[in-house]
Amino acid sequence: MVTLALDIGGTRMKLALLQDGKIIKESMVPAYRDDAYQKNLDQAETEGRRMMAEMGLDHIDGLGIAFPGLVNPRDKVVVSANGKFVDAVGYDLKSWVKRTFDCPFILDNDSNAALIGELTYGCAQDTKDAVMMIFGTGVGAAAVMDGKLVRGKHFQAACIGGHMVIEFGPDATPCNCGNIGCMEANASSWALPIFAHKDPLFETSMLKDLDVIDYRNLKACADKGDELSVKLLRRSLDCWSANLCNLIIAYDPEVIILSGGIARMEELAELQAIGMPPAAAQGVQRRGERIMTLRSGDELLAAASFDQRRTRELLALLGDPVRVNAVRNAASGRLLCITGMYGRDDESLQLLLTQLFAQAMEQDCLWALFAALDAPASPAADDLLRQQGMRPVRPGDPSLLLADMSAPVVFLQNVETAIKPPFSGDSAVLSAIRQARRRFKLGLVALYPGRLIFTISSQLVLHRLVEKITALNGVPMTPTQPRVLGPYMCVPFGKLLRRAAIPNTVTKTIHTDKVFAADRRTQWIQAFPGYAPLADQMRVVHSFRRPVILVDDQLHTGRRIGVLDPLAREQQVEIKEVLVGILSGQGRDLAQQLGRDVDYVYFVPNLRAWYVESTLYPFIGGDTVEHADMERSGLQPSVNLILPYVYPEHLRQCGADAAYTFSRTCIENTLYIIEALETAYRRVYARNLTLRRLSEAVVLPLCPDKGRMTYNLDGAVSDYLRDDRETLRRLENLFR
Repeated sequence: MVTLALDIGGTRMKLALLQDGKIIKESMVPAYRDDAYQKNLDQAETEGRRMMAEMGLDHIDGLGIAFPGLVNPRDKVVVSANGKFVDAVGYDLKSWVKRTFDCPFILDNDSNAALIGELTYGCAQDTKDAVMMIFGTGVGAAAVMDGKLVRGKHFQAACIGGHMVIEFGPDATPCNCGNIGCMEANASSWALPIFAHKDPLFETSMLKDLDVIDYRNLKACADKGDELSVKLLRRSLDCWSANLCNLIIAYDPEVIILSGGIARMEELAELQAIGMPPAAAQGVQRRGERIMTLRSGDELLAAASFDQRRTRELLALLGDPVRVNAVRNAASGRLLCITGMYGRDDESLQLLLTQLFAQAMEQDCLWALFAALDAPASPAADDLLRQQGMRPVRPGDPSLLLADMSAPVVFLQNVETAIKPPFSGDSAVLSAIRQARRRFKLGLVALYPGRLIFTISSQLVLHRLVEKITALNGVPMTPTQPRVLGPYMCVPFGKLLRRAAIPNTVTKTIHTDKVFAADRRTQWIQAFPGYAPLADQMRVVHSFRRPVILVDDQLHTGRRIGVLDPLAREQQVEIKEVLVGILSGQGRDLAQQLGRDVDYVYFVPNLRAWYVESTLYPFIGGDTVEHADMERSGLQPSVNLILPYVYPEHLRQCGADAAYTFSRTCIENTLYIIEALETAYRRVYARNLTLRRLSEAVVLPLCPDKGRMTYNLDGAVSDYLRDDRETLRRLENLFR
């Protein structure tokens, strides 16, 4: 079921296409003012049709319209517009919908619609009694009691909650609704300048020198100690508090929700504590951009201000035709526009960027743009953006960076998971991994210039997978005593969950392995060394007589599931769902062909290339090689798809020089991490870390397959890596 949502505002209209309650495409266009209801509806039709066409839709199943005034939802007409869109009152909306989209529709007050959204998808999902107060130009409100909107005889019971009377008498303030003493007339964006100008302190106040007196500027002046600003801010807080008390008394809610621009002041103040300059906070407030945050409990770790625009909408954001044309010459379609990013550390910022990119790709953004509108990016933020593949739109201008996200390069960072405790928590080892990771990402940037490097943390994917498994199984994420198992069985067949314990869930891993032929020309999936054949492992799964949740790291080419799905059908294993960390568009198509339901943590519609960090680091990771004649020296023979071990096709396509540089980076990164491991190992055990002891520090030690060459088990891994680096150096003239 596909529906269209239309939110008509005083300055802009927001539209979203939803499929089964999930946004699949969204847009925003300026709104015409005054007597322009018909013009706004015409614009909404044009934009809605464009969105439908881009999604391959010729019809929608329903339409929802939110209007900033009193409406009769039963007859679907506007009753009062309170000075906005006066021509909307009594407008025949039924005929317009019949003529345009020809589908069922609903019309409601925008505050009511906002509260229903919070009850259904937002912060009030677990309650049936809630009140919402929305701060815009005026103050709106909505209430739900026992799961039903409070409307009243004339459809104004709660949505005019900003017009509760908080003062009376001959000096009560007139309100634009016709009453006197309304809360909105005393403490709203439109009322604030009136109170400021008539106060005796105005002549000596900072507010006198401002072109616009609004709550953003009021808060800034109050923070500087301006007497009138402090007075007006305290008065407004008293008025809002009184109104909230009235709403609480009237509706007895379990949850109170504050929303709108004024409600964001504290949020923006919190962002300033992690590095957002005051000018940037003011710009975000003025432009109405969205904020994405990353938190650990109540602690704010990172935040970014952003919006989504098409190239034809950039002038309103950038304000400079020259800059707009520069972007338009390099990009087209829908863009994710990041206007600021702030965080306590690089890792928090990287996690936030990953979430931001993931959301934008699901919403069909093709480009990622960073535009420093109010303040330049910090050196750390600028460096991190460059690691994502973003580069200047104009040479020498760091304020405007761009990356193509239509087909990103996915980078799964996972080296920490390949190291055993206590070394996986050693500060020097972790520092070496972080420094190596930065060089790795910049190496990918050189391989794929201008393309987004979509960086994903394997530890976060693991956490999200466990969340999804336990939710699907109907069990808590923490172990219960006594243990209560869910009805489904978790069957991981990739690497991420190979050693993980899923709380309150029967778990049985199918141990698979990707194996290369000795000539590296072919590869296939088989049982991991030391485990039963895959068919026998599937028989064991069937013996549990439980529906199965199949879990893999990623689904793109489908090599693993292509082998396991026929075995599951043969054994009549009931597969409830396939769950993957990263799903590509190609992988989703494959799941549909197999008739399997698939869920994911991250979705990449068009995946350009896929790199797993540990597999590029010799001795720490890699892919297995079939080599029956090789003396394995107690280590599993492997191949890392870099020079000098092999020259794979995907590196050839990137150019010889870039392939050489990237391969050298991988070997030097490995050497850097191994040297840190060797130092930490000597500190803990007072002996050297040799090949023989590598399994004490690395989860699954591997050795690069070099034909019949044998390894000295008492030698140091770092010595072999230095030899491989020297071998590569001698090949340099062939690639440069």
